[in-house]
Amino acid sequence: MTKDNKIHSFALALPVLILLTVVSGFLLAFAIDRPDYAIRGLATGLPAILASLFLVLIYHKREIELTSSSNTLIINQRTLSALFGILFNVSILILLLIPFRPWYYFVLILILYSLIFTQIFSRDANTLIILSEIILLMASVIGGMTLKYPLYFGWTDILPHLFFAKITYLSGYTLPIDYFLEYANFPLYHILIAESSYLLGLDLKNTLFLIAIPLYVILIVFIYKLFNLTTRNSQMSLLTCLIYSVTSVVILYGAYVVTRTVAYVGFLIMIYLTYKGHSDKNKAVYRFLAILLCIFVILVHQVSIIQMVILILLLFVCERIAGNKQYLSNNFLLLVNVTFIGYWFFYAYSFTRGLMESHIRPEHFETPVVKATVQSGNEWSFLVNHIDTSIFLFFALIGIGYILWKENKKYARVFSLFALFTLVLYTPNPIQLLWQSMVLFRFDRFMLILAPFMSFVMSAGIFAFLYYLMSKNLKIRSAFMIVLVLFSIFSFYSIISNAEDSNYFGSTTNRKYFIDEELTGYDHVSGHVPFGSNLHSDYETSRYFTQREFNGSDALELPYYRSYMINAYDGIPDYEGYILIREKQFLDTKLAFEEGDYFPTSENQIQLYTYLQRNNKIYSNTAVDLYHNS
Repeated sequence: MTKDNKIHSFALALPVLILLTVVSGFLLAFAIDRPDYAIRGLATGLPAILASLFLVLIYHKREIELTSSSNTLIINQRTLSALFGILFNVSILILLLIPFRPWYYFVLILILYSLIFTQIFSRDANTLIILSEIILLMASVIGGMTLKYPLYFGWTDILPHLFFAKITYLSGYTLPIDYFLEYANFPLYHILIAESSYLLGLDLKNTLFLIAIPLYVILIVFIYKLFNLTTRNSQMSLLTCLIYSVTSVVILYGAYVVTRTVAYVGFLIMIYLTYKGHSDKNKAVYRFLAILLCIFVILVHQVSIIQMVILILLLFVCERIAGNKQYLSNNFLLLVNVTFIGYWFFYAYSFTRGLMESHIRPEHFETPVVKATVQSGNEWSFLVNHIDTSIFLFFALIGIGYILWKENKKYARVFSLFALFTLVLYTPNPIQLLWQSMVLFRFDRFMLILAPFMSFVMSAGIFAFLYYLMSKNLKIRSAFMIVLVLFSIFSFYSIISNAEDSNYFGSTTNRKYFIDEELTGYDHVSGHVPFGSNLHSDYETSRYFTQREFNGSDALELPYYRSYMINAYDGIPDYEGYILIREKQFLDTKLAFEEGDYFPTSENQIQLYTYLQRNNKIYSNTAVDLYHNS
């Protein structure tokens, strides 16, 4: 049996394998007496079952072909582009004129995504215009989070990185290894921010967010070129870019461009250069550039390269199994591995030893530990919050099955097989329940790296599903409207998952940004509280004052504190030093203390203020109160 026949047979068996996997998962959940796990599993189980059923139906419709871009709608491209331009400008005005992002802003963004989706399926689709619209819209959505508010911090890693960049900016040197072991040997991110700040004449915060947007959205061009190079299908490549741009994890990291995000940018460009170097006459140039990007990735973030090497090796295996061409060479894989292993063990050995000692401890693996956030009672909200994941999985499985079944001798099968093997890293499943996988080894960070490939199989699934509907004698516009509605629901839930700043979607999470009054209060602390003092506060504030003392602190006039997170409200009277309370944040939603979230109930307010009144209030504004306990 030839390789093509084996893959074809596997594709035919895929619906049955999907059904068996889903049923086994549900049975296991009830076997361990956790029906809430079974309810959570509906987010992936139901779309997987539906996808397997549609795959069987598609397999019986042998005339469905995706070998070329089949435009389906007769719509004037100029009209759609003009409408996009008008609505896009309106969305920018909303961002400029209104202090927060209102509900109709998100509706407008959804309409803009739907317009681009429609253009992709129109007969006179213009690739350059569509790519430009995707880039502009993506930049607008990201900028609407990072540039609109005084200081966006996301998951708070931005705050210490700004401090590290300031050390590089003021000293002209990389971080001293004796004090900042985790980043001293991986300095490119902080050098990039510091140098850009000098060139632009802006402060570090504004510099970071201004350079992050173009650095991130330019990947749209490379994603299009990568998939168009390997599949020769411009329409599917455009849809891949659109799906990628609206995926929730992509939007999230677009606003959260920290070291691992920049490493991902370098990784994706490196992959494109590697593929381009195989098919272009200037092979040596592209391969040399790919090597430079490999070095960039290693030096910009400590551990991302390990995850990327694992995925490259898996892609290499998939290419050997299903590829009609071989873009990834043995020499390239060897070079990447030797480079990062050599750097880690010969130059950054202190970091490598510390990393291994902290992660490979016997007590970490004695028993599986379920993450604290996975609790019985929130499974129904989990389903609602993962509607976009369900729609993605439905189309992705259809796309994977179709490509493996029909696209013989085409490189798309490699990406399809790769996506199938890595779905477990991208969608909710039992592995994501475990502390060992998601916290210790950070499997959650695979999602961003896999997003382009998952977007590709989803786009293939959309085309296969659309053409199946058309094969059932459904009118073109009716079939398109069904697909458009599903895409719009997917887009809506992806967008609002990053809308914590809007009160219209019932978010109970804390703000991911500081307001002006809070920053004014923090400036007062930096200007009046003696350096080296104990400072107790909530989680986000403790991350803001993450500055550590090192041998250059006084020379560079950098403030430093012993910043602690408040354990619980009843321990406040025993704290020595200063206590910083974000009162407005507390009254609006909650404060994050070490023992858990502290909500502004009447009882909690009385308790907190009773304990705080035992200290001397030395500063206060509308958002922040500073107390001193001597």
